[in-house]
Amino acid sequence: MNLEVLDSAAHGVADTVKMEVRGWSLEAVPNRAEHWRLKDDDKDVSGVVWPTQRRYLAEESLPE
Repeated sequence: MNLEVLDSAAHGVADTVKMEVRGWSLEAVPNRAEHWRLKDDDKDVSGVVWPTQRRYLAEESLPE
């Protein structure tokens, strides 16, 4: 999953953070076709977060 965060003051900073979350005990979400969630009692969850990539939108060229 990539999470993109823009600064609240609209200074043109965009941070992109790549995250990965792993869990092993999944259960079907009631009344939702093809939706899954982690069980409440899941103790085997791990996560990885890669370094933040920062972009300055003012430095990017505008599309033509």
